[in-house]
Amino acid sequence: MLSIIQAIIGLPLVLFIPGYALSYAVFPKKKDLDLMERIALSFGLSFALIPLVVFFMNKFLKIPITVYSSFSIVIALAIIGVIVWKKRK
Repeated sequence: MLSIIQAIIGLPLVLFIPGYALSYAVFPKKKDLDLMERIALSFGLSFALIPLVVFFMNKFLKIPITVYSSFSIVIALAIIGVIVWKKRK
Protein backbone atom coordinates (compact mmCIF):
# COMPACT_ATOMS: atom_id res chain seq x y z
CA MET A 1 0.00 0.00 0.00
CA LEU A 2 2.83 2.38 0.85
CA SER A 3 4.47 1.88 -2.55
CA ILE A 4 1.22 2.86 -4.30
CA ILE A 5 1.02 6.07 -2.28
CA GLN A 6 4.68 6.78 -3.03
CA ALA A 7 4.04 6.30 -6.76
CA ILE A 8 0.98 8.56 -6.72
CA ILE A 9 2.93 11.32 -5.00
CA GLY A 10 6.27 10.70 -6.71
CA LEU A 11 5.27 10.54 -10.37
CA PRO A 12 3.84 14.07 -10.59
CA LEU A 13 6.72 15.33 -8.49
CA VAL A 14 9.32 13.90 -10.86
CA LEU A 15 7.52 14.09 -14.21
CA PHE A 16 5.67 17.39 -13.95
CA ILE A 17 6.58 19.82 -11.15
CA PRO A 18 10.19 20.66 -12.16
CA GLY A 19 9.22 21.20 -15.78
CA TYR A 20 6.23 23.32 -14.79
CA ALA A 21 8.39 25.59 -12.64
CA LEU A 22 11.01 25.84 -15.38
CA SER A 23 8.36 26.59 -18.02
CA TYR A 24 7.38 29.64 -15.98
CA ALA A 25 11.06 30.57 -15.75
CA VAL A 26 11.37 30.51 -19.54
CA PHE A 27 7.91 31.93 -20.32
CA PRO A 28 6.98 34.02 -17.26
CA LYS A 29 3.74 35.56 -18.51
CA LYS A 30 0.52 33.58 -18.69
CA LYS A 31 -0.19 34.91 -22.18
CA ASP A 32 3.10 33.44 -23.48
CA LEU A 33 1.69 29.89 -23.46
CA ASP A 34 -1.81 28.54 -23.06
CA LEU A 35 -2.51 25.83 -20.48
CA MET A 36 -2.11 22.81 -22.77
CA GLU A 37 1.16 24.11 -24.22
CA ARG A 38 2.51 24.74 -20.72
CA ILE A 39 1.52 21.25 -19.55
CA ALA A 40 3.13 19.61 -22.59
CA LEU A 41 6.27 21.70 -22.18
CA SER A 42 6.36 20.83 -18.48
CA PHE A 43 6.41 17.10 -19.16
CA GLY A 44 9.02 17.55 -21.89
CA LEU A 45 11.30 19.67 -19.72
CA SER A 46 11.04 17.23 -16.84
CA PHE A 47 11.75 14.23 -19.08
CA ALA A 48 14.76 16.00 -20.57
CA LEU A 49 16.30 17.69 -17.53
CA ILE A 50 15.96 15.18 -14.70
CA PRO A 51 18.07 12.42 -16.34
CA LEU A 52 20.68 14.92 -17.50
CA VAL A 53 21.06 16.49 -14.08
CA VAL A 54 21.16 13.10 -12.33
CA PHE A 55 23.82 11.92 -14.78
CA PHE A 56 25.84 15.10 -14.26
CA MET A 57 25.66 14.80 -10.48
CA ASN A 58 26.70 11.14 -10.59
CA LYS A 59 29.43 11.39 -13.23
CA PHE A 60 31.14 14.67 -12.46
CA LEU A 61 30.28 15.45 -8.83
CA LYS A 62 30.52 11.78 -7.75
CA ILE A 63 27.20 11.92 -5.87
CA PRO A 64 25.68 8.43 -5.86
CA ILE A 65 22.20 7.98 -7.26
CA THR A 66 19.89 7.29 -4.35
CA VAL A 67 16.29 8.11 -3.58
CA TYR A 68 17.36 11.06 -1.45
CA SER A 69 19.81 12.52 -3.96
CA SER A 70 17.28 12.17 -6.78
CA PHE A 71 14.57 13.78 -4.67
CA SER A 72 16.95 16.62 -3.82
CA ILE A 73 17.70 17.18 -7.50
CA VAL A 74 14.01 17.32 -8.39
CA ILE A 75 13.25 19.77 -5.59
CA ALA A 76 16.30 21.89 -6.48
CA LEU A 77 15.21 22.15 -10.12
CA ALA A 78 11.71 23.20 -9.09
CA ILE A 79 13.05 25.81 -6.65
CA ILE A 80 15.47 27.18 -9.26
CA GLY A 81 12.59 27.49 -11.72
CA VAL A 82 10.45 29.39 -9.22
CA ILE A 83 13.31 31.72 -8.26
CA VAL A 84 14.08 32.55 -11.89
CA TRP A 85 10.35 33.07 -12.59
CA LYS A 86 9.98 35.47 -9.65
CA LYS A 87 13.06 37.43 -10.77
CA ARG A 88 11.75 37.76 -14.35
CA LYS A 89 8.18 38.54 -13.33
